[in-house]
Amino acid sequence: MTKTHHSNYTAALASVLIYGHLLLAAEPAENAPKVPSCPLQLTIKLALDRPEVVWGQDVAIRLEIENRGDPIVRVFNPFLQPLFELPIEWRFYNTSGKQVAALSYRSRRGSRALPGESDYVYLPHLGGVCIDWNWHCGNVDDQPFYDAAGNLHKTLPPGKYLVAAVAYKALTTFHNVPQSDITTEGIVHFWDNFDRGELCRSNMLPIVIAETK
Repeated sequence: MTKTHHSNYTAALASVLIYGHLLLAAEPAENAPKVPSCPLQLTIKLALDRPEVVWGQDVAIRLEIENRGDPIVRVFNPFLQPLFELPIEWRFYNTSGKQVAALSYRSRRGSRALPGESDYVYLPHLGGVCIDWNWHCGNVDDQPFYDAAGNLHKTLPPGKYLVAAVAYKALTTFHNVPQSDITTEGIVHFWDNFDRGELCRSNMLPIVIAETK
C-alpha cells in the first residue's frame, strides 16, 4: 500500500511501502523545473545511487512526486494500481538535449477496468509519494530513431543520455467514467484518449549506459 506523508518541518522524510519495499522520499532536486500553474514537483534519481547502468540489465530509477503548492492535490494512481496506465512518460535525450526516445505505459500497461475513487491519492502541502521504477535498460517505446551517425535503433544503445519524467495533465484532471453500461470499445477509447498534454516535468537525470559485460 502506498502511503502519503505530510511535513511541517525541514528535511522531513517519508516512509512509503510499495510491493513490500520500504522507500524514503527525499527532498526534491533544486533544478527540477515545473509549470508555474502546477503545484506538483517531480524528481528522479538512480535509486541505487550509481551513475552507470548496464545495457540489458534491470535498474531502478526513483520517481518522487511532491505537492509543493496547493493545500491539497488530487492525483490519479501514483502508484496504487500497477495494471492501470500511468499518466507519466519517460523521455530520453542525447547529450545535446535532443529527445531520442520515450517510454510510456501506453504500449505495455493499460487495463480493461475503469478507475474508481480508490485509485486516487490526495497529497497535502509537502506531501508526496515515491516509487522505484524498474527499467530493463535500453527498452523504449517501439519508435525507431537515428543516432548522430545516422544509425537506426529500436532500443537505446550504450552511451550517455539524459532522462526526465513528464507528467500528463491527466495526472490531476482524470475523470471517472460510469462503471455500468459501458462497452469494451468504450473502455479502450477511454484509455486511448485521456489528456496527454504536459503538466510538468522532472529534473534531467544524466545516465551512462555501459555495454553488457
